[in-house]
Amino acid sequence: MRYCILFFMGFFICLVSFAQTLSIKGRVVDADTDKPPIGAHIEIKQGQKNWVTTTERNRFFHLYNLIDGNSVVKISYMGYLTRTTDLNIDMNMPEQIYSLKPSSFSFNEIVITGTGTEHYLKDAPVQIEVISGKALNYLITEIC
Repeated sequence: MRYCILFFMGFFICLVSFAQTLSIKGRVVDADTDKPPIGAHIEIKQGQKNWVTTTERNRFFHLYNLIDGNSVVKISYMGYLTRTTDLNIDMNMPEQIYSLKPSSFSFNEIVITGTGTEHYLKDAPVQIEVISGKALNYLITEIC
């Protein structure tokens, strides 16, 4: 009897150790321009469990250690409508492509000014953000 119990315990340990983890890979794109936004927020819910990630600089996202079954995928990004879809996660998941539609509201105006004179930030009556030319060129090349 003892050997029978040890056999079944060993059998179940082997089953658990060889269980495969599921993953999902995909990308998020703009519905109008087909350009992918960097940093889109992806959340997958399965019951009480949540997995969260963002799109990387290469415009892809990847989530590991998912559970087989039905889940809800929620994708959001500033300036776009949030998209929620149902997804059945299984072993042979193809790459997922989600498109986001731009939202119809506009943001407050942003004014960029440059001067050749020296100013102190603490003396300014309005909020000022300092962005270096290198950072501005980087942002422009990433967006365009």
